[in-house]
This record gives sequence, C-alpha cells and structure tokens, in this order.
Amino acid sequence: MTRWMLIFVLVLGGATAVQAQHVCTDAQGQRSYQDRPCEAMPTKAHNAPLSVDRVDAKTALAAIQRFHAAMTDRDTTAAVRFLSRGFRSTSESPKGKQTYDRRTFARMLTQVLGAASQFRTQAQCAAPVADGAQYRVSCSVTEYLEILSRKQGANSTEVYTVILEDGEVRFSEIVSTVR
Repeated sequence: MTRWMLIFVLVLGGATAVQAQHVCTDAQGQRSYQDRPCEAMPTKAHNAPLSVDRVDAKTALAAIQRFHAAMTDRDTTAAVRFLSRGFRSTSESPKGKQTYDRRTFARMLTQVLGAASQFRTQAQCAAPVADGAQYRVSCSVTEYLEILSRKQGANSTEVYTVILEDGEVRFSEIVSTVR
C-alpha cells in the first residue's frame, strides 16, 4: 500500500513554493492549501468494514474490495477503519524497505487521499488462504492518482492478513512489493 505514499512524497517534494503543509481536494475537485489537516469527506456505508461473526474467504475478499472502494472514493474515514489496532505495513521497492505502524500508515493515507484530485485503485486477488482464524490474500494491485496536476500510476503485489476485530473484518498487516 505504500507505493502511493512514495509517489506522494515525490510529487509534493517538488512543491516547495507552497508554504501550506496540507494540499486538500474536495469532492468537486477544488484544491486548497492550508496549514491544518484536510476535512474528511462524508463516509459512505458501502465503504465501511463488514460487521460479521467470523471471517471466511468471502468476507476476506469483500473487505479488500471495500477498502479499495473507500480509497477510490477518497473516503479516508472508512479506509482507516479497516486497519486493526495492531496494524503494520511493510513495503519493498527498488529503493528499499519501509515499515509503518497503524498511526503512521493512517496519517499518510489521510494525506494522500486528501491531496489527490483523483485516486483509483483495483485489486485482482487470488483465493484467500486460511491460517487459523485469519486469512491471507495475495492481490495484484494497480493504482492511479493525480496530485497537483501530476498523474502517477503504480503496480504492486500486496498480501493482506484479514482478521476479525471488534465484530468487523479488518487488516492486521499489508505487505506490499512495488514493481
């Protein structure tokens, strides 16, 4: 999941003339620069984590689909709700390996989705593999984003570890390999 974070840093790295710390884009695509975090857009029910009694292969795939829908809709609140309390993310790319905890990942996700005037993501996933009470799902992910009129795309392989926490299907880990 962190390939867009890398893109975000590269894109904004060239925007040194902007004194604002946050580049925000509203639902109509209007951009603003401000020194406070971007306002969250309203959460859509179809992007929220599933409430279930147990995780199975079907709910694991549905959670990944909803997570990607939340990001495409730039629904930060819903996307962050998919991260478990102990969430961690690892991203490997030709530039090295980075790891993120829940707080750092959520903050970067919020910044990217708030700044993007467009964000699209698709995941083609293999069959989930049960591992006790959790499922591991490997997906080929394609993402496209536009920030400050700069368009970027990325492809990666991601492995989601899907669990049940507080009655909702969430991710305890996402391991991403950027191609």
